[in-house]
Amino acid sequence: MNPVLLYAANCEEETERGHVASVGGTTGAIKLVAVDEVMTFGWVFCASTLGAATTIIASLLGLN
Repeated sequence: MNPVLLYAANCEEETERGHVASVGGTTGAIKLVAVDEVMTFGWVFCASTLGAATTIIASLLGLN
């Protein structure tokens, strides 16, 4: 599940008196979006280098 949607589903909590209070606010959602973008970039970068890394490792091991 997308971390932003997970955050949005859990962004409110009930206080001692039964009132609903917002937790985190917009700043928390923005931080989650930034973390999601960094993780996506890391995954795309790693996935794009798998072919080259496999070729290099295979040649070092003497495999065809």
